[in-house]
Order: sequence, then structure tokens, then C-alpha cells
Amino acid sequence: MRNGMTALRTTTGHLLRGLRGRTGPPHTFGRRRHATPAARPSERPDDWLCDTIDAFGWAIQYVVGDEGAPPFAYTIGLSEYRHPELILFGTDQYTAGGVLNALGKRVRHRRPPGTGAPLTLDGWPHRVHLVRVPDSSGFLLGANFRYRAPGGPPVPALQVVHDDLWGRFPWESGYGMDRARQPVLGAPPAS
Repeated sequence: MRNGMTALRTTTGHLLRGLRGRTGPPHTFGRRRHATPAARPSERPDDWLCDTIDAFGWAIQYVVGDEGAPPFAYTIGLSEYRHPELILFGTDQYTAGGVLNALGKRVRHRRPPGTGAPLTLDGWPHRVHLVRVPDSSGFLLGANFRYRAPGGPPVPALQVVHDDLWGRFPWESGYGMDRARQPVLGAPPAS
């Protein structure tokens, strides 16, 4: 995975590619290896995760949605930069990879995105707000498995909430998308 690419993995174990750029995390909490079922004959899922985080600084887990739940993607590894993990709902895996990697690069370069004003990302027409997630344990399973201390609180997380085609966010009047496709997990920013 060279030439500006990092790995993105779906829950079914398929390897997709997204944007990347990596020089290394400022520190590492160490590798946690556990016996888990093989995703491919030559690889345990934890091996892929550790190798991806070591190589690129974070990994992205994509969860395929269904009739009852929207698709979402989240980072695993930004905790090693002492930054909350990120979660994004309602996009395809390629868009999610691009958005989460663009924000991850800001974290890696010590320019973490803030939770105040909306942010823009190069090459994506939407603005985003970062919303604090009060309890990440129901969504960021991989990040909590890797970084949550036994008996400790869930790992900190920020939800990346994007606007609709008219520039409105889910908590604003006139929002033009299905709100179930992008549930807001925390309190929206103050107006």
C-alpha cells in the first residue's frame, strides 16, 4: 500500500483502499495480539489491524448498514495520538475513507480538527461538524477492544457530521436527508 494509500477494511474482511500519508505516530501504546478467527487463511484480523496502524498511523473499519441501521466507518489508532477516534455515518466506504483519512492527517500533523465551527475538506463539497460521542462502546467496537482499559470508560470519540446538499446539518430546520441515515450520537453544537 504505497503511493498515498492506506487500508480500509469492511466488516466482511475485504480490503479496500483510501487516501493516506504517514510518517509515524508520536508514540505507540504497544501491540495487543489476541487469538481471533482468521479473516483470510494467512492473517488474523488483529494482525491486519496492528500492521495497518504501525504502517499508516490508524486503520478504518467500515460497517455495512442494513434496513435497520445506516452504514458507518470509524478510525482505530487516533488514540495513539492522544486524540479521540472518529466516526462517520451514511456514506459509502470510499467517501468515508477519504474523509476520515483527511481528518486523521490533521491529527497526525498536530493540527487536530476542533469541535467549534464547521470544517471543510479539500475535494469534498460538504462541511462537517465534530460532535462529542458520549458513549462509543456501541459503535467503535474495534477501537474499544484495542484501547479501552478493563473496567474503564469507553474510548473518547468524535462524530463527523456532514451537511446536506443545501448546507444544513441534521439538527437544523429543513435538513434534506433522511435523519436515520446519519444519526447524531451526541449533543449538536450550540448555534
